[in-house]
Amino acid sequence: WTITKYEIDPESKIGVGFFSDVYKGTWRGRTVAVKALAKTTSRKLFVREIERWKDLRHPNVLQLYGASGEAPWFFVSPYMKNGNLVEFLKRIGDLSREWDLFRFMYEIAEGMEYLHSHGVLHGDLKAANVLVDDNIHCVVSDFAQSEMKSEVLKISGTPLHGTLRWQAPELLLGQSRLTAEMDVYAFAICCIEILSMGRMPWPLQDDEFVRHLVLGAPHHHDSRFTNPLRVQELLRICWHRDPTLRPPFSKI
Repeated sequence: WTITKYEIDPESKIGVGFFSDVYKGTWRGRTVAVKALAKTTSRKLFVREIERWKDLRHPNVLQLYGASGEAPWFFVSPYMKNGNLVEFLKRIGDLSREWDLFRFMYEIAEGMEYLHSHGVLHGDLKAANVLVDDNIHCVVSDFAQSEMKSEVLKISGTPLHGTLRWQAPELLLGQSRLTAEMDVYAFAICCIEILSMGRMPWPLQDDEFVRHLVLGAPHHHDSRFTNPLRVQELLRICWHRDPTLRPPFSKI
């Protein structure tokens, strides 16, 4: 699975983040995405994630073509010209059909069921971490990297921003161990993003308000569609305050 930096012909930077930058490039005649990780990324954690990822094969899970064998650390995966699901939903707007949105939700659940069945927890599931392939199918990405991100943030002394709205109540209350039930909760919030056409959950509220809301009253979100009762019930049980009552992805 080892790819050297000399095998890749970089073309342009297509994404920037605190933890990593993403480039579009060419590798062995293929157009690829190259995710270059922060210099402070742990080699041990990097290799561990590669070992988890390299054998995964599912149409709704991002495939790994290869990765660097020495620093600087990077992953190589298929390039998705449609970008992530948030960008895609905002771009198509009213052209979307309700059935397509339900299909996106189903495909994400399929990808997550596969990951969980192989012992892989996501840890940062949200629509921005779901890609849309050339055939308009959802592909779950950025899974199993929470440990590496946490390590980089710890070294830099930078607090984690932007993910609170997808965090389960038990995580907000201080539980540090990642669980499958936390991924199910994040899936429910991801579905809300889909049904609201890529809008951030609770867009007009600050993080502290969201924290109080999640730990208090039952959630309510607006949608441009009148969602079937079964979908409403599914989301309600997926974001249940009690993690033991959330269904596994095999039943979603």
